[in-house]
Amino acid sequence: MGRRRFLQAAGLAGLNAALSRWPAMAGPFTAADFERLVPSDKRLNPVWVKSLFERGQPEIWRGAELRNVGLPIGGIGCGQVYLGGDGRLWYWQILKPNYSTDYAGATSGLHYAQPLEPVSLLEQGFGLRITTDGKTQIRELDARGFSEVSFRGEYPIGKVQYRDAGCPVSADLEAYSPFVPLDPESSGLPATVMQYTLKNTSPKLVEIEIAGWVQNPVCLYDDQPALGVRRNRVSRRDGLLTLEGSAEPPTSRSRHEKRPDIIFETFEEEKVPRLDLYRHRLRTRTS
Repeated sequence: MGRRRFLQAAGLAGLNAALSRWPAMAGPFTAADFERLVPSDKRLNPVWVKSLFERGQPEIWRGAELRNVGLPIGGIGCGQVYLGGDGRLWYWQILKPNYSTDYAGATSGLHYAQPLEPVSLLEQGFGLRITTDGKTQIRELDARGFSEVSFRGEYPIGKVQYRDAGCPVSADLEAYSPFVPLDPESSGLPATVMQYTLKNTSPKLVEIEIAGWVQNPVCLYDDQPALGVRRNRVSRRDGLLTLEGSAEPPTSRSRHEKRPDIIFETFEEEKVPRLDLYRHRLRTRTS
């Protein structure tokens, strides 16, 4: 058997084996169909083609499944941030190259088999203050604040729902980063949009306030205070309320300035008897 005939026979055998296990997408084919690299007639199964255009059902994650959710939510080329299953941000691969030895090679296939723990090195989140009938309750917009949380991921958008029988308010989060096909400038903005929709599910009047917080990550890992002092500034301009985190060189009066060491005890020879006396008293009181 020649090389061409052998490859044709092997290809047909493999195709028949595949079609015997799954619904046929195309075919049947003959040896003549493989004379050309790409056959003009693909003989696609019309039932299979129709299924491609049918509306599917979204996949919803709940409970313990939320720990395995990490939807990329950072702008293209802007580092990496993950949206967790309960709406909190984690991973934060925008802070330091050696972020954590546990996260080394995070883009490898290994982490699909052994998912990373959704750990955030920053204090960050959103919460609600709800007042009704003169009573106020504060709930964090995550799995700690609501008993029923569900996640629906449709990249580049992540949707999280918050429900609780003891809360008169439901919340929905739609999170995404700017992603515009064929527009790399807009898709590369270092921004993550967190859009919350709140609804009063009770027949009573409810007053709701939403608040967000984030830790200043500038110089977060610098052990030497001389490298900078972190500053937080809040400003309002053009209809936007902005929190700016930065770092500045420390001043001489900075509370982060390193102070000289203070000698508490030198333990010189002439003071050894006093130390022994102290040990003796300590044993006496203990007994």
